[in-house]
Amino acid sequence: MPNDILKRLEIIKNAIAMEENDLIEMQVKKIKTLSLIDNSLQYILDLISVNKFETVIQLIEQYKQDRTSLTIYEDPQVLGLKLELKLLKNQIFLVK
Repeated sequence: MPNDILKRLEIIKNAIAMEENDLIEMQVKKIKTLSLIDNSLQYILDLISVNKFETVIQLIEQYKQDRTSLTIYEDPQVLGLKLELKLLKNQIFLVK
């Protein structure tokens, strides 16, 4: 999901500012599980892997700007319902 990538990149940018390397690594792993990695995103991930954070922040901003020319609206209520559904599925799984 493209919006998930943008949110995770924002988390990475904030984690860089807070010097939270563990959080950066966790978000990179989660991004890599998504199947929507294009060349620009791969370049950002490659720079993160070699600790070129000064460039990463600028590239994240550019990546976000390039992908948000047309904004995709996500209803916050739907996002909450998705999480509730996931939790309910987990509860059902535990009961079985």
